[in-house]
Formats: sequence, structure tokens, C-alpha cells
Amino acid sequence: MDYFYAASGSPAAGLNNPFVKGKYLSTGGRFSAELAYHYFGLAGDQQDIKGNALSKYLGSEVDATFSYGLNKITTLELGASWLAATHSMEYAKGISPGAARLNAGWAYLQVNIRPDFFSR
Repeated sequence: MDYFYAASGSPAAGLNNPFVKGKYLSTGGRFSAELAYHYFGLAGDQQDIKGNALSKYLGSEVDATFSYGLNKITTLELGASWLAATHSMEYAKGISPGAARLNAGWAYLQVNIRPDFFSR
């Protein structure tokens, strides 16, 4: 989902993003599945607008990606991400408290075509 990337930035207190990822590749390599879990936390202390300490836990994200090779150069890919954020995420991202949806989802389907112009 790339909730923290260069354009939107990380929280002022820094970001911890430990994650676990697993991948399955079928025999022959035509099908693959990947599942990842991300834990988002503040690296340092941060306060809300009243000066109270925020919980360092910002939320969790689960990413799933499935890929199937149709032929030598064409692959179908399906991906989905789910984010479950806490109220600390609002402060960390500079969003007014109560103004953000704390749960978000995103999915895509794409066709990848990688021609091999230089094969023999």
C-alpha cells in the first residue's frame, strides 16, 4: 500500500517497520503467491495536540500478491492490501483527529507483458 513513501513522508518521530514475508512458487514457476505482514510503530516519542504521549503503535498492514504466467512473456498479477491504523496514525501523518478512516483497503489487477526482443 506504500502508506509511508518519499512524497508523504514518515512521522516526525521516525518509523519502525518490522515485517514478515512468505512466498510460495509452484513447480514450474507459473504460479506464485506472496503474503506480507507489516507492523508500523513510532521510532521515538510523539505527543498529541494536548501534549499527551501517543501510543507508539501506528497500525498493521497485510499485503497479498498472486501471479500467474499465461505464457513466456505475459503474466497476470492480482494484489490486495489492508491497513488497520490507530488514532496515533492520525497525529503521525498530520491528519486532524477523527477525520481519517482508520481502516483502508486497496486492490489491483494488472497484465505484465515483457517481450523478449533479443532472444535467439
